[in-house]
Amino acid sequence: MFNVINRIEDKYDKTIVFFINKPTDIRFYIFGFYSRLKEYFEDDYNIVFVGAESKNNHKDFRNLYSFDKKQYDKLKKSMVKKKDDDNAANHNISLVQNSISVLKEIKNVEYLFIIDDSAMILPLQTWDKQFTEMKNELHDYVGSDASKIEKINEATSNIVETLIDRMSLLAYSQYEKIIYQQVFKLIFNNNRDTFKSFFGFVIDPIFFHPFFTAQNMPLKLLYFADDKRGTRNFDKFPIAELQHLVTDTQHTNFIKKHDFIFAGTILHDKGSRKEMWDLFFKHLKNENSSLYIPLVKNGIINDKTVGVTTKQEKAKESYKDLFADISMHELYKGHLVPSDISRETKKYKYSMVLRCISTNDSLNFRPIFYLNLHVLPFFDELYDPEYLQIPKQFQDRLRVKDSTDIDRLINYFNNNDDERLTLLDEMRSYYKIEEFKSNWKMKLDEFFK
Repeated sequence: MFNVINRIEDKYDKTIVFFINKPTDIRFYIFGFYSRLKEYFEDDYNIVFVGAESKNNHKDFRNLYSFDKKQYDKLKKSMVKKKDDDNAANHNISLVQNSISVLKEIKNVEYLFIIDDSAMILPLQTWDKQFTEMKNELHDYVGSDASKIEKINEATSNIVETLIDRMSLLAYSQYEKIIYQQVFKLIFNNNRDTFKSFFGFVIDPIFFHPFFTAQNMPLKLLYFADDKRGTRNFDKFPIAELQHLVTDTQHTNFIKKHDFIFAGTILHDKGSRKEMWDLFFKHLKNENSSLYIPLVKNGIINDKTVGVTTKQEKAKESYKDLFADISMHELYKGHLVPSDISRETKKYKYSMVLRCISTNDSLNFRPIFYLNLHVLPFFDELYDPEYLQIPKQFQDRLRVKDSTDIDRLINYFNNNDDERLTLLDEMRSYYKIEEFKSNWKMKLDEFFK
């Protein structure tokens, strides 16, 4: 199921594998930092890529094992058994293992970086009746109740043991997860003598790390801050810095023509995101503000035109009143595609960091993104409530609980511009914005050496 693209002879006696689950150009605005990691390691390691990649991008890669959906479709039609067939799960796993055997060519692997975490997020369904409300997030707990942690560990161990019986290689939302979990096992087992660690980038805390733990596969979970609460064991890593300070196009002109901008998603089936409209934006009064919200379900719009109308019609059916409320708001300006967001955002003084969509609190790229553009971020009071990423001295001055608070802070800082600029400088200094740009490889040395 994998085509070998532009394979060259190994130059070094150690190898790093980058796992990419989507064509890299589609989500480069989040996962583009992989290119900086490649640059960091390529003078000492063979670099190999494994995962889904568009044929249009093959010319840009060396040592790519590209997932071929056409080969999967052939297997699906001719050899994959349905769940109700005898021994279907074991048959299908053996089929996958035989179909990915070309990956045994990858030798001397020390590290495997899971760049796109979507392959390690369980399908959105109930996985254990004890934790029905948590669905595929049941393993993510930030409390201190030891008995609950024990129950979660028991439940997740059972899920790992029964995954092949509970997911289908025929299901659209599951087949990639089944295949890639076998990919990780094959690469690990085939390189036991040299293998040191998987690295998982926790963009979403529902990354299903028990899969690795239950099988004694070494894993380090990299996050926007150290987080050792509950079942989490996340280590701080400069994900946002690598993306926004080194990988992104850098701007120089920061003339502030406008006050407040929000460019983000609202129409999500999961979590409380759709409630954020009424809470923070519907009653916003500042006229020199802009709201850029993609009117599609559960995501963003990557392209300016392709498929937008169809996606919007589906969202309109699901969120009739909310769709109309947003689209008719006097501050609504449409949506921005990822390539335009920084160019537009840099024109504003202020923006907003919302709480995460997942049940438990989660951090993200946005604070670094805004500070790099000299934009002062306001913080939802439920973003980083335990001050893991944003220190109290900053949050206390920038925390908001509703649209009235946003208007209040805009008015305050507009009338005290020196204070705005001083606070901005303090935050940029705290996060070492300019220092990281100049010394990013040395910053990685601190982690990897």
